[in-house]
Amino acid sequence: YEGQVWYDKSSGTLRSVVGVGAWSSSASKSDKTSSTMAGTQTAAISAFGYDYGGPDQSTTKAEEYNGSGWSSAPSGNTPRYQVNSTGTQTASMVVGGNEGPPPYSTTGKTEEYNGTSWTESGDLPAGRSQGIPMAGSITAGLATGGADNVSGEPNDGTFEYDGSSWTAGTAYPAATGSIGAVGTQTAAFFYGGSLNAPGSSLTANTFYYDGSSFSAQTDLPVASSGWGGRSGTQTACLAAAANSPAPQKDVTLNWDGTSWTAFPNGALGTPRGGAHENMCGATANSAVLCGLPPTTNNLQLTEEWNFSINTITAAAWASSGSLNTARWGGSTMGSQTAGLFAGGATPSTKLNNSEEYDGTSWTEGDNLNTARGLMAAGGNSTQTAGLAFAGTTTTGPDNPGVTNATEEYNGTSWTSVN
Repeated sequence: YEGQVWYDKSSGTLRSVVGVGAWSSSASKSDKTSSTMAGTQTAAISAFGYDYGGPDQSTTKAEEYNGSGWSSAPSGNTPRYQVNSTGTQTASMVVGGNEGPPPYSTTGKTEEYNGTSWTESGDLPAGRSQGIPMAGSITAGLATGGADNVSGEPNDGTFEYDGSSWTAGTAYPAATGSIGAVGTQTAAFFYGGSLNAPGSSLTANTFYYDGSSFSAQTDLPVASSGWGGRSGTQTACLAAAANSPAPQKDVTLNWDGTSWTAFPNGALGTPRGGAHENMCGATANSAVLCGLPPTTNNLQLTEEWNFSINTITAAAWASSGSLNTARWGGSTMGSQTAGLFAGGATPSTKLNNSEEYDGTSWTEGDNLNTARGLMAAGGNSTQTAGLAFAGTTTTGPDNPGVTNATEEYNGTSWTSVN
């Protein structure tokens, strides 16, 4: 686990574990649509939303992401924005939203996507918008909270989906909109949100849902709303790019099942908020986020989150076979198991001998044509293709003597060249 340090007394090895997480830019979407996302970092679907680059109204557009770029996907049936989704790229559903064109009305419509086409399914018992928080799959879905009208009044209704229809479940502890969500129908996690329209009263509350009841968990570090979720599980998830307050737009949090931790390098490449609709991922270690204000140009930007844990082993020097001729100032070439050492000096003279190393011991090789020390060696020199040039030819401190001699080694002998 990250942060562990341990010592193996039998081998004298010290190890530590370091975790590194960061956002990186990826290919941009083709259109400026504030849409909802479902799936994983390498297989996501982005659909519906508000089209700022077209007729400036709700849309049914859809695009698929493969981990490196976007491609067009079949459009949905009913134009709407402030929708939310859950599932995978080939088995996802989009629920609720504000249906349009204007004048808009809040809807409970549900559409399922199978990777090829969209199909209408059972509606929510009541219309919901403001990205109604969702968890689970298209055969066992969960939706709670959200807004019950276009103006954004929060609601506490909870609904469960069985693959064809919705039934009412246990009400959320407080009427809340713009909640972050992750998990399954029977093991979900909800965090943050706004307690009134248009979201001026924020909450830090978090809750587990076990399929029948909600239980309070550790609060978020800051009362905030619009956290991006659907990345990970109930006990190990990622939250990023909250809508408000403003500083949280550039924050990434980790939930370990007990507490929240802010990643020290969790800033987005482009700070933006409201990712509760626009982010997805299979685990807390990998996610993809696209779109979001504050400017319409941001709606095409895509960023990926990657977190990895590296085991760091302290290095150590180990003694090996000694050179046959003691000296200083020679040149080393080659590798650890096929090395070459040439030239050098003793207190009284410069040397021309060279030695080869096999990873264990040194063997005398052919002598240099010009005895010298402190010579340069070609950076790509190997034991069978060495290059040595320049250096000092005498030992006197007042007149060290220098040379421009260049020699090549072919694994057998040294040859003077230009």
